[in-house]
Amino acid sequence: MECVPQVRHLIGGNPGPIWPRQHRFSGMTAIAMVYTSSGFVVAADGRSRSTTLDENNEQIIASETEQKIYEGRYGAVPIAWAASGNVLNEDRSFNLFDAAGIAFSAANKSFHQDFHAWFRFVAFHIRKTVTEAIDSGTLPALRDNEAFAEDSDERLTFARLFVAGFVIEGSPAFAMVRLHHRNGVLREPHINVQTPEYLFSGSEIAVYYKKSDPRFAPYFHPLGPSLSDGLAHATGYIRACCDPLARKLDPLCKGIGGHIHAASVTTEGFRWFPGYEPVLAEP
Repeated sequence: MECVPQVRHLIGGNPGPIWPRQHRFSGMTAIAMVYTSSGFVVAADGRSRSTTLDENNEQIIASETEQKIYEGRYGAVPIAWAASGNVLNEDRSFNLFDAAGIAFSAANKSFHQDFHAWFRFVAFHIRKTVTEAIDSGTLPALRDNEAFAEDSDERLTFARLFVAGFVIEGSPAFAMVRLHHRNGVLREPHINVQTPEYLFSGSEIAVYYKKSDPRFAPYFHPLGPSLSDGLAHATGYIRACCDPLARKLDPLCKGIGGHIHAASVTTEGFRWFPGYEPVLAEP
């Protein structure tokens, strides 16, 4: 009797580079983190897609209500965090969001005073969890993403994790870790901590065309000082990525959509915006 190997699929996919860095990027999720003088706003779309293909060779939508933003803490400091990329396997026996939550808890037992050491611990803890999942067969072997050129960083990116909060001695910062591989082996995580005004992960199309194509203009709002300004700015980016024009210009925008969820992070804590709370996944 012939033994047919089980094919394990992933849910998530192209994490997409970040902006304003100068990259060509095409993501299958949209995350916006913006900073205002009132605090941070973090927003994300709710669509996740499987690596499984339908009869038209299109990726199957796994969920329109996937939660990609979570509340966390760096010691006693509230943070918001999000992830993009290969975050789940198809039966959800692997969950990068769960792995990150465990890593945060483990880091808080060891590092309270130095955010850089804390975040480095988180990054390596997650890498260890992913490596163990691959070794056990829970995750498939890592392969190059052929949607990107051979010299593109995105070809070898497995996932990204983003953190926002007042974590540098009470000052605001964004932190990012990129999990990437070479020859199927996860390498040392790329870690970056910075303080930009905003950070977008998703399609370049909407960002580029907001200035040159008036059809995108209604989605974009000035980044003012209030949290409501930040909400309009962040969710406008995601809605622009969902526009039929964006999907025409960048086919990978088909992976962006579903329920938008958004939260604020201030020195007082993490709060969901009314109407932008996560919703229960479909049965």
